[in-house]
Formats: sequence, C-alpha cells, structure tokens
Amino acid sequence: MTNRFKEKLTDLRELIWPLLEPLPDNRADQVNEENCHFNDNEIDFILSYIEKYELNEESRRKDIESKSTIFIGIFTVIVTILTSIIKNMTEQTEGLLNVLSIFVMILAIIYLSRAIWFSIKVLQRHRYFKFGFPKFMFEDNKDKKKRIVVEKYNNIKRNQDEINIMVDNMTMAQEYFKRAIITVVAFSIILLLDVVTTRYGWIAQSIFRFCASNRIVTYYIVDYIVDCLMLFIFYKIISKLIK
Repeated sequence: MTNRFKEKLTDLRELIWPLLEPLPDNRADQVNEENCHFNDNEIDFILSYIEKYELNEESRRKDIESKSTIFIGIFTVIVTILTSIIKNMTEQTEGLLNVLSIFVMILAIIYLSRAIWFSIKVLQRHRYFKFGFPKFMFEDNKDKKKRIVVEKYNNIKRNQDEINIMVDNMTMAQEYFKRAIITVVAFSIILLLDVVTTRYGWIAQSIFRFCASNRIVTYYIVDYIVDCLMLFIFYKIISKLIK
C-alpha cells in the first residue's frame, strides 16, 4: 500500500513538475582490432557504412541543436508577452478571477522558463570525438583500414552518449512547453468565465429565479438528469463486463 501511494505521488509530481531522471551508467563498450572478425574483402564496405552512420549521428545532433535554438527564441517571446499581460492585469481592479488569472499566467511563465533552461542545456558544451589524422597513418601497418574502422566506431559510440543527453533535455523542454500550453488554455477558460459572469450574468440569475419559483419543474429536471447519469454508468459497467 505504501509503495502504491508513493507511485501515485510520483505520478502526481510528474504531472505537475516533471524531473529528468539520471541516465544509467552504461557507457558504450569500446572495441579494438581483436574484435574485428570480418573478412578483409569487407573492409571497404564497412568503411562506407560507418561513414554513413557517422553522418547520420552528426545530422541528428544538428537537428536537435537547431530545434533548441528555435525553441529558445519562441519561448523568450512568449514569456515577454505573458509578463506584459500580468503587468496590465495587476493594474486592473482586484477580484477572485483576476487573482486566479495572474496565478495561472505566472505558472505558465515558470513552465516556459524551465523549457528555456533545458533548451539552453542542449546547446551547452559537450564532449565530441572526431576522427582526425592519427599517428598510425605514418606507420608501416597493413591494417590501417581496420584501425580506422575501430576508431570511427568508438568515436560514434562516445558521441551517442552525449547526443542522448541532448535528446533528454530537449524532451524535457517539450514537456514543460506542453504544461505551459495547458495553463494558457486554463487562463482562456478563466477569461471566458469572467466575460460570461460580467456580461451574461443576468441569464444565470433568471435561471436561478425560475428554479426557485418552480420547484416542481426543477425537481423533475434534476430527477431526469440523475436518471440519465445512472443509465450511463450502468451502460459502462455492462460494457466492461461483456468485454
């Protein structure tokens, strides 16, 4: 029961404030020439394949960095707009809906700030390994192609760990952006309620007066709604039992 309660609390915390779980220490195994069991006539094919593999990983890294740059620009503009809206709202008359709207907008700014933070972490300095011109190229060695394959493979695997960290940070930026969108939608609903209560409040008052003066009619309406709800719940239960 305690573990289940902790899981529910964790799910609730992830829903409101997701955290980046630490990556397991599973560094890619490095290979050497002794691990190369392919035939000598396959070296050219493997070199061509590993070069394409390296280009794909480099393209993946650049895509993540470009997306992060775009996110930072968009998030910064949105935060500026929301800050201006909050400033204007604080100068208006006080009220419950106004205070609630300010709280929701501040929450949206906090979410967007977290999204900017993780987007910046994508662009921070990372360790990248590139194949240059190693010393063994000057040596009299017939297995140079094999050593190039080994060096390129090891560099790709090292770089994959760094790229995966970038992907995780980008994922967190997107998750906080989603929550910021939800809070903005909530802000829109609050504004809609404000408009309805201020401009069309007379409709609600008329309905309330009608219900107060016609108790019998109100009783039958409420009874009808309750019956419909009970039928709906009964239908759901029967549907699950049939499945």
